[in-house]
Amino acid sequence: MNSPGVKRPLPSSDDGGSKRKCSTPSIMNFFSPKPKVVNSQTSSQATNNQSSISSPTQAKPPTPSISPTRSTPPKSMPRTPVAYSPRTTFKASSPSVKPLQPQSQNCDESSLVKVNHAHLNYKFLQPEYRRDINMRRPDDPDYDEKTLYVPPEFLKKETPAMRQWWSIKQRNMDAVLFFKMGKFYELFNEDAVIGVNNLNLMFMKSNEDKPAHAGFPESSFTKYADKLIEKGFKVMRIEQTETPAMLEERVQATGKCDRVVKREVCQVTTKGTRLFGISETIFHSAQNQYLLAISESTVDSSETGKKSKVFGVCFVDVTIGTIYIGQFTDDNNLSDLNILFAHHTPTEVLYEKGSLSSDAMKCILKTGARLEPLKFWPLKKTLIHIKVNRVFSGESNDFEWPPFMKSLFVEGETSSDLMNLEPRDEYKLALNSFGAIVYYLDSQFIEKQVLACANFEFYISPLSQQAGQPHGPFNTVPPMVMDHVALRNLEIFTNSSGCAKSTLFEKINDCKTHFGQRLLKNWICSPLCDVKQIESRLDAVEALISNNNASLMNEIVHMLSQTPDLERYLSKIKNHCFKSESDTRAVMFDGNQYNKAKVNAFVNLLNNFRRLQKFINSINGAVKGSNSKVLCRLLSFTTDGGLYPEYSATLDYFENSFDFKAAQKTGQIIPSPGVNKEFDECEANIKDMKEKLDDYLLEQQSRLGCQSLEYFGSAKNRYQLQVPEKYIKKVPDDWRIESGRKGFKRYYTPAIDKLFAKLTTYEEQMKRILDSVLADIFGQFLRKAKLWSAAIECVAIVDVIQSIAKFARSLMANGVDMCRPTFVQNEDPPILEYKNGRHPVLVKIDSNYISNDLILDDRTILLSGANMGGKSTLMRQTALLVVLAQVGCFVPASSFKLTPVDRIFSRLGASDRLLEGESTFYTELVETSAMLHCATRRSLLLLDELGRGTSTFDGTAIAYSVIEEISKNLKCRCLFSTHYHTLTRDFMNREEVRLAHMACKIERDGDEDGIDLDPLKENITFLYKITDGPAARSYGYNVAKLAGISDSIITEAFSKSKEIELSCKVLGSLQNICRQQTELSSDLKQAVLSSLRA
Repeated sequence: MNSPGVKRPLPSSDDGGSKRKCSTPSIMNFFSPKPKVVNSQTSSQATNNQSSISSPTQAKPPTPSISPTRSTPPKSMPRTPVAYSPRTTFKASSPSVKPLQPQSQNCDESSLVKVNHAHLNYKFLQPEYRRDINMRRPDDPDYDEKTLYVPPEFLKKETPAMRQWWSIKQRNMDAVLFFKMGKFYELFNEDAVIGVNNLNLMFMKSNEDKPAHAGFPESSFTKYADKLIEKGFKVMRIEQTETPAMLEERVQATGKCDRVVKREVCQVTTKGTRLFGISETIFHSAQNQYLLAISESTVDSSETGKKSKVFGVCFVDVTIGTIYIGQFTDDNNLSDLNILFAHHTPTEVLYEKGSLSSDAMKCILKTGARLEPLKFWPLKKTLIHIKVNRVFSGESNDFEWPPFMKSLFVEGETSSDLMNLEPRDEYKLALNSFGAIVYYLDSQFIEKQVLACANFEFYISPLSQQAGQPHGPFNTVPPMVMDHVALRNLEIFTNSSGCAKSTLFEKINDCKTHFGQRLLKNWICSPLCDVKQIESRLDAVEALISNNNASLMNEIVHMLSQTPDLERYLSKIKNHCFKSESDTRAVMFDGNQYNKAKVNAFVNLLNNFRRLQKFINSINGAVKGSNSKVLCRLLSFTTDGGLYPEYSATLDYFENSFDFKAAQKTGQIIPSPGVNKEFDECEANIKDMKEKLDDYLLEQQSRLGCQSLEYFGSAKNRYQLQVPEKYIKKVPDDWRIESGRKGFKRYYTPAIDKLFAKLTTYEEQMKRILDSVLADIFGQFLRKAKLWSAAIECVAIVDVIQSIAKFARSLMANGVDMCRPTFVQNEDPPILEYKNGRHPVLVKIDSNYISNDLILDDRTILLSGANMGGKSTLMRQTALLVVLAQVGCFVPASSFKLTPVDRIFSRLGASDRLLEGESTFYTELVETSAMLHCATRRSLLLLDELGRGTSTFDGTAIAYSVIEEISKNLKCRCLFSTHYHTLTRDFMNREEVRLAHMACKIERDGDEDGIDLDPLKENITFLYKITDGPAARSYGYNVAKLAGISDSIITEAFSKSKEIELSCKVLGSLQNICRQQTELSSDLKQAVLSSLRA
């Protein structure tokens, strides 16, 4: 974009043209102090002849075709961008007009430009007069806030261009329109205000009775669209679908005098539907961007007799193309739904307005996703739409239902048509959500781009998986369940501040590819429970850790470092191959650059697959000597018994199909001889016609006796015979004079007319062939999509394994003990035992981190100790070591023995849920309730200071009862920390509970004997070592001293503590004495005890 005051070309008077004129900017633009309002960006102006809109049919009320009309630009609209000075009077946007707002507003309110533009005074935009397109008021239950009624009398006063703009805007009030005029995208009215406030564009100078207006060049579309989309806006791209030349031909053919090029809506983009568009878009983030649709219903529970919630979901990352469909019954805490959102966090959620419960909406809101309420299609309508539009096709390009889709219907596997079949009960809601995805993708004009070559997978909720049910290509045993609470409390992906720094994922992630990073996240979310598969992963990791394979490790890292995001590159080819119909008609003024980008992306993809193939060949010997069956299979071709596909013949075909370098240079693929028969025939015909024309020229030179006779002209005026004046007398009578210049005259002859007509026909045929060649090449490439996806999957697994191995190697290089975990499959009781274990995140920061030994079996460990003594850290450390071990990683310990954990439950830290209106104590009990209801003997439970959110007596009593339940009934591995010392006394002699504490060293000033000690004279040193037995005290006063609490307050608190402690001891003694009195009646005893408790 240009700097302030730099001239920007404006559109010419020919609609659809690219030339612009610019007036000299005001000197105030250069010397006025810069206010907060705007930065420099220039904008464009409307052209003399504006366009009619021919919008494709949409699922929502379609944008009607506007009859071509003669168009003129808005009168008296200045061509100069204006930068407002501080002396300019800014008028706040009228409070009665509700401007378009993003769902996640990230802009600074103080920086917004507020000018009194004409649209702020439009009567039909005022709340008291506002109606939707069907004339419904906002208080009508069927009111559609996405549409607007624009009075016909208002439109009559508008220029044709603005009438066209309003015809689209009134049906898309929730979108920002990028309206193409010539080589520029223009924004008007509220859209222009949004552009200025969020994109640092500048308003075009105008009077208050003219529309607000800003814009930018075609080449900047991706840059500005991405900025708005990231802020939560919806962007609609409207393109010219007719050139001025095409307009002239249409006018001559129809006799109409509208002189207006056509335009159509080509794409609508939101956070969940952003993909590689008309220009190159590089996804700098490796994370998935899921578009998710959700449906909800209720069923009667046979177990509880109460209503249970059932959810059907369908979600897809449109940049990759894998569609997940699933349905599950959830509990009262919506555990399954929360796990889904934690593992596959959506960026945009589609839901049917009024169909979701408040609890489900709370879960969705916590994701921070963009929300899009829709009217879901019935299943029948979805199926009809898919069939009519031939969304799916087989190898022969005939319509064909995917096998996955058939499996969702009763008797679907044996039927060729699903139209008259009933969906299975377990997938009805899921198919409802799938229909919403289809509808939404269609309304965004990217339906075929996403669905045509999509991979379908079942989404099976981790909590509902049964043993033996498949989960992924390498595992048939359900994985460990890591719910949203565990992921948050253990700081797996985000820390307490909400960022990724110092998290497990951040420390272990050294993947070199984006698709490797996505796979690593999946591995961490779902650690394995199948010991055989864990051992296979460990074999591969151990092989890469070994110094004997250091060169192999280096070669793998080097190979991966040069590999782009192949998953998304593959998806990009799909996007170019399956454009919407309107987009194929779009006139792009930088079209040659876009074609070059397409070809470059394709060639780069082929080159990367060739490079990977050469790499597999080069390391074949080293891999076979690595002693890892997994690495051997991943890095060996299928022809040698491996998993990596052998695609050399396929690559050879594409490499021999066209000249890569020439294609990258020109942006056009010219088929090699023998590849395209139609092209070869047409090329031969063109060559033959040119040779005949050359031969004819030689004949005429001889006939006239003029060796200087030559052809003149270009394009449609080529092959005019240019004859010098002195030879004109020899010109035959049947030659037709066409043009001339001084000393020469130019002629067409009957023979030239005949030959040139044939040549032109062949050239037009050649153009049509070349236009289809790129799509044909892409189509052939995509027919092998499963081949390319299999290769990408192998590379992704290798990337994750090397990342895990590098994590272990880096700690070993710093002197940290790393060991291979030992797994005990059927140990009873289940065991978790390690020596010299260290926190895998903190030890990466500080290699001197103090290690600990721990043995955890069916005896609950009741852990006490000083504040800040390391209890919570030890609990997190234990859980993270388990996660690492079951992911397939070496762990920071000298030894580690484990019976696989099926689920980690964590109740760590004090937190509340203000948005849900839930207190700290309620949150504690909800998470504890989930543990008690869902934990099995193979689970790992971590409870940190349960009961702290309520009174001491209530908290102690609840903690006591929970420990009783866990230790007596569940008998699973459990760490329970507490500061309630009465609990340690209550469980002192219980076999099912083991007491331990975090040791500390106390140093005292003076000669105190340890009785009634002054806390101000105590100095505490935390040893961070777990030790048998209960802690003597919690040493809270020492923490208060460290926190800067005044000595007087600490002294008074200590005195009050001793008083309370003495009272409790006296009360306890009296209760014991009362119980021991045999002479008192039971009623009297009960009365006395009740009185003492009161």
